Amino acid sequence: MATAPAYGGKAVATPDAELLLPLPAGLTVVDDTTSCRDSNAGGFCDRTFAIAAADGTPDDQVPGRLLAHLGDSGGWTFGSASEERLADLSGTRWRACRTAGWWLDRQSEHVSVFAFTPGIPHDRFAPAQAAVTVEFTFSHQICE
Repeated sequence: MATAPAYGGKAVATPDAELLLPLPAGLTVVDDTTSCRDSNAGGFCDRTFAIAAADGTPDDQVPGRLLAHLGDSGGWTFGSASEERLADLSGTRWRACRTAGWWLDRQSEHVSVFAFTPGIPHDRFAPAQAAVTVEFTFSHQICE
């Protein structure tokens, strides 16, 4: 599903699973959701993966493995981590953004890696066994 074209470019597409997959050995996808919507700044589409360890890796080591994987396989460079606390969600987030396409069809590709604080329930946001979510977003908004 794609949203309507913005700024004269093509419609924004839903990010492909190949941006993340295949995962490193011992990690598994426990949820994969997509959504597209419009905003005042144009349309955007998300794909969010919930990731868990399948080999006994402690949850606090999963983010490092995923960040290294995204750097090696996709060339992503992440900014510094930020602690986030919402009503009933706590964790650490890393973000990256890059521009793709050509001058009449620019698209921004965003990725966000969110590591849940171990011991704090989060099943409203991802399956309870997930240690991390990885969200890819395509939009025509500028990287900041």
